Amino acid sequence: MALDSSDFQLIKSLRDAVREGDAATANLLRKMIEKNMETQTQNAQAFNRIATALESLAKEVKGLREDLAPQLEKPKLPPPGKSPKAH
Repeated sequence: MALDSSDFQLIKSLRDAVREGDAATANLLRKMIEKNMETQTQNAQAFNRIATALESLAKEVKGLREDLAPQLEKPKLPPPGKSPKAH
């Protein structure tokens, strides 16, 4: 089967369509990568804000525990079988 000029035109138009598709695909991929990087940056910023808030909360809890430490100490009980000493 011999190829004629219409076959060559068809092949050329298919090749051009593939090239245009490749360019569109590359453009779409580039946009997706940019969006992904933007999302990752936002996620990292949010993570850092959460980490900072947790650090602040831990410091606050530690301070409260230190303030309450004398109140939280339990009196020492005598060993079993011994009566407590009278003062």
